[in-house]
Amino acid sequence: MKHSLLFSLFIAIGCLSYAQLKPAEAVALMGMGTNLGNTFEPPLEGTWNNPVAEDYYIDDIAAAGFKTLRIPIRWANHTATTAPFKIEDEWMKRMEHFVDMALAKGIFVIINAHHEDWFKVDYINQRPRLEAMWSQIAERFKGKSEKLFFELINEPRTHDHNGLTQNEINELNSRLISQIRTNNPTRILIYSGVGWTSAWDMMSAAIPNDEYMMAYYHSYTPWSFAGEGKGTWGSQSDINNLNNEFNSVK
Repeated sequence: MKHSLLFSLFIAIGCLSYAQLKPAEAVALMGMGTNLGNTFEPPLEGTWNNPVAEDYYIDDIAAAGFKTLRIPIRWANHTATTAPFKIEDEWMKRMEHFVDMALAKGIFVIINAHHEDWFKVDYINQRPRLEAMWSQIAERFKGKSEKLFFELINEPRTHDHNGLTQNEINELNSRLISQIRTNNPTRILIYSGVGWTSAWDMMSAAIPNDEYMMAYYHSYTPWSFAGEGKGTWGSQSDINNLNNEFNSVK
């Protein structure tokens, strides 16, 4: 789904007594977050309402008090379609540049695979390409701060196709986690359920057997405000409804 801001709830799933940054600790520190959305997902950067990204964006995000920055990325726009499915060097450098800038500001950074609809409609045949992408991403960012998180896949569904099944997303999560762990053994990874990653989708997903995990879901409640940008939000009823949703997930 195209968006400029996305409200996401991140829930710590595991906790170790000997970890570096534990998921539960990270959640307590992540605070208010925002997305650098509609920027690195279009076929051509700068064509989805937002202009081409500039360095001062990161300065402004930090100055505004945001503690977490999610950077949605569509890697397929810059990845070969035949094996070994190499990601363009310049694109990888550009993504690393913005990640490094945000990390230098002390911001938690989340990068993901976003709008990768080519994969969602042909899971078995296209899976090797997605796995190759994550293999390259994991290798490139393996030495980065523990404040960098990998979100495996955004909303495993498309507007004109149901996308992945729950069994497929469970398998995908397991495969990608195992692959990334070869060179990022303690990096926090974020997984989701199926569909548009609603609260129910998240609660229906298999919990990976990994202690450095978070789960996420997307809340667009109420849709008229959060999805369409209409009206206002903040009545006691609005707050109660959202708290009930959060408490059910917790």
